Amino acid sequence: MANDGTQREFYCGLDAALSIVGGRWKFLILWQLAVQGPQRFGQLRRMVAGISEKVMIGALKELEADGIITRKDYRTVPPHVEYSLTSSGTSLAEALNPLCQWGYAHMEQIENRAEQLAAR
Repeated sequence: MANDGTQREFYCGLDAALSIVGGRWKFLILWQLAVQGPQRFGQLRRMVAGISEKVMIGALKELEADGIITRKDYRTVPPHVEYSLTSSGTSLAEALNPLCQWGYAHMEQIENRAEQLAAR
């Protein structure tokens, strides 16, 4: 389902999965929650280096709306809100693990190519 509530037909399973985690930030948020477990907003933002507060808030709201994460508000002062993966989020993170491992295995090669392109 698209974020605006309209029904969408997907081309394939990858199209459906990318509609949930499309973009760099959602992948990184999902991965940090999978690796570190439940996190408060500030902790999560520190782990996802380079993300702005506005983008983080939007990504978290979209992941929650898509049923990938849950937001638990402890209703305390100061505010204490914690984010964690749902069962769907956990299975998605497990599906992303091979992609993460591929990235680790090829990280040096990818970095070298990026440096070569930048030098041109």
